Amino acid sequence: GLIRVADQRLRAEAARAVEAALDLVAEVQEAYLTAQSLDALLEELLAQRTIVERVLDLSQRRLTVAEGAFVEVTSAEQRQVEIETEISERILE
Repeated sequence: GLIRVADQRLRAEAARAVEAALDLVAEVQEAYLTAQSLDALLEELLAQRTIVERVLDLSQRRLTVAEGAFVEVTSAEQRQVEIETEISERILE
């Protein structure tokens, strides 16, 4: 009677506690993977920024010696702004 009911209640509570713990573990794993992905994306953006800085420098030099076009410089500047915006957004996440 009463012992059986108490045992069933205890088992039900234990099952809910285990379920809550498993849910928490899943949430932590998801947060960790998201953070890892964001870190990898940020590293890629930083590498792209370095490349764009080099392209911008080269484009400006070419323009200075009349071998390049102004559009090369403005395109590189535009990409630089885009990358800086993406980097800022990733840092804020």
